[in-house]
Amino acid sequence: MLVAGALPHVATAPLSDLYHAAGATPQDQATLVLVWHGIDAMFDALLFTGLAIVPLGLIPLGAAMLRAPGYGKPHGRRTTIALGAATLAAATAVLVGGSAIMAGVGVLGLTGFHLALGWRTHRLAGTTRSTMLTGA
Repeated sequence: MLVAGALPHVATAPLSDLYHAAGATPQDQATLVLVWHGIDAMFDALLFTGLAIVPLGLIPLGAAMLRAPGYGKPHGRRTTIALGAATLAAATAVLVGGSAIMAGVGVLGLTGFHLALGWRTHRLAGTTRSTMLTGA
């Protein structure tokens, strides 16, 4: 969702060029302003959806990880549940107050989750691979 939310920025650069073009009439510019607002609204919707729905999935994932022998309680509680709850709180703050800083906190929380859990999964995959190769 977060990647899809970044895609509308690709559409805004040509709109700016068209708006500031030498032959643009006031009617053309008014139409381009409406198109720009539509793209901006789509970006906001995708960004908030990514910030709100992804953490809702992280919290049950963290609860399931509590019993997984490779991840255990530290990664289940601290990494997944804590970052999921913090990101969900940031998404709620964005919805209530509209603070762009809180949206950044949410994105950083999701990024931190993926980095921490991705590194742990990579290490577990290496351990499993070496165990399979040695036959131990």
